[in-house]
Amino acid sequence: MGGLSSSGQVWVTRQAGEEDIEDCLVPKFKKLETLMVWACFKGRHKGPLIFWNKEQWGKTIKATSFTSHIVPHFFQFWQEQSKLQLDNVYLQQDGAGPHQAAPTQNHFRTLGIWGYFIDWPPSSPDCNPIENLWRTLKQRIRRRNPFPTTNTALRAAIEAEWAALTADELEALVDTVPTRLREVNTLTACDQLLNTNKTILDRFGWLRAVIRDIKNGSAFFDFFLFSLFPFPFFFIFWLLFFYCILTLHCPGSR
Repeated sequence: MGGLSSSGQVWVTRQAGEEDIEDCLVPKFKKLETLMVWACFKGRHKGPLIFWNKEQWGKTIKATSFTSHIVPHFFQFWQEQSKLQLDNVYLQQDGAGPHQAAPTQNHFRTLGIWGYFIDWPPSSPDCNPIENLWRTLKQRIRRRNPFPTTNTALRAAIEAEWAALTADELEALVDTVPTRLREVNTLTACDQLLNTNKTILDRFGWLRAVIRDIKNGSAFFDFFLFSLFPFPFFFIFWLLFFYCILTLHCPGSR
């Protein structure tokens, strides 16, 4: 078991005789530079993996440098995939500043692809399957033996692990997207119910807790307890309950 102090020092709790076990050791080497990497994929196909050149392109990614150094690779991949699909591929990107900046949007319009971007909600990395790929890469790099201790070795490790990702792994992530979106729609519907009935729920705090339990899928016990309340409260609860069920399961919420 380990921990990190406020000063950044690493502490390890171990038993006697475990001092040489790898999990109880902290490697000592020169601090690695933070590498910024961009990549994309579509279905079973990996796109280009691009390492941001801080010395030549700048330490931060701005709209002008993004459209100059990233978009050409991305646009070529989009053209290739659209040709394979015999139709234009729809695009998804998060709300990062360089993605949403006016110069970037104008550049996409010039390329004729702005209309193919999906309207993506902010702060929703759990809906974006490429985030899972980044996590997988980090986990596999941490398990590499020997662990990369130089910037050159780290870059080589990233390239090797990206190349090792299989088409089946990519497709499995894509297959999870409908489930992710349904779960988000379900949570959103419950949040809307809570906001719509805010006045009533503010008066009956326990009712708000019950509706939240519906959202979390653990409301059966609350239903049982609720039947012990007088009829008016019972009646109000079931009205809101059926409203919530209809909201969650109506075709428009999926």
